[in-house]
Amino acid sequence: MRALYVIMGEALGAVPEIQKDIAQLNASIRGTVEGMIERGVRSGAFRKDVDPKAASVLIVASLRGVAMQVLTDSKAVDLNQIVPLLKRQVLLSLR
Repeated sequence: MRALYVIMGEALGAVPEIQKDIAQLNASIRGTVEGMIERGVRSGAFRKDVDPKAASVLIVASLRGVAMQVLTDSKAVDLNQIVPLLKRQVLLSLR
């Protein structure tokens, strides 16, 4: 995970030629999450007015933000508290 964050940072400046690859990776991850949300909407588990594309951006951003904090200061982040809270917030936003 740490290596991925280093590579993503490099894509922003020092190694711009990998930016397209990182963008494709990000699109793939968002697409996976978007598909999950679309299935939830179709099944009635999530609201019909949820925008799966927008929601996937926010969910991936939240997960990456937590991951970055864990990687940079693991003692400050209690995943046993954060994961259930994040899950609850995401589900509240979708239902």
